[in-house]
Amino acid sequence: MHLSIADIFLALDNIKSSHIDYLLTTTFLNCEDNEDITTGDWRLLNLEKQPFNFPTPLLVINEQCTEGGGLYKDKSLGLWQVQDITLV
Repeated sequence: MHLSIADIFLALDNIKSSHIDYLLTTTFLNCEDNEDITTGDWRLLNLEKQPFNFPTPLLVINEQCTEGGGLYKDKSLGLWQVQDITLV
């Protein structure tokens, strides 16, 4: 949520080369467009959408977020098997 798209891909490269099995991270399921930001800012991300195109998560844990009067009710933790994440 706080990294630029370029920095996210750098982090994903590190994650994939670390040989860990799973990635658990925040994703906003209803977000349609992943906007780029300057690292340090904040925005919604849906990791199943462009440019990330993650597969369907193995598990989704809805955080039941009530901030913003329910504006972020789709805020969830997604669990992916790292080997299933393809970087383009």
